[in-house]
Amino acid sequence: LLLMPYCGGDEYSVDMLARQGRALCSVQRRKHGPLQDLEAPGKATEIAYECARLLGCDGLVNIQLIEAEKGHPLLLEANLRPSGGIGYGLAAGCNLPALWAGLMLGRLDPDEIARRAVRDFRPLTIRPLTVAVPLPPAGGEG
Repeated sequence: LLLMPYCGGDEYSVDMLARQGRALCSVQRRKHGPLQDLEAPGKATEIAYECARLLGCDGLVNIQLIEAEKGHPLLLEANLRPSGGIGYGLAAGCNLPALWAGLMLGRLDPDEIARRAVRDFRPLTIRPLTVAVPLPPAGGEG
């Protein structure tokens, strides 16, 4: 929050699956206005992977960066939990929660996860939508 107003570039959010500090796969999201580009790994992903290694990340994590100058992202924060946008990767062919479940259940090994992520990923642009659905009060009245 203190740094972002001084950096005019795009924000990056890298959602990843890591195991004992090793990033197995990820989705790099570049946020610009109301749109997000789900991109192949780039400089932001390289920094996020190094951050995951240094922190010994394990599981679904999110690393956020901001572009300080063209092509040079700066690390903002490491969230050792999934982001609110982790499901967006599904639209690009990378279902990080399902890959994590497969790993935890012993049905997928780390190398297979990395292969699937490369094989199935398709870059695309999305517009995230938030919709509120009013519900009747508890007890069925209203």
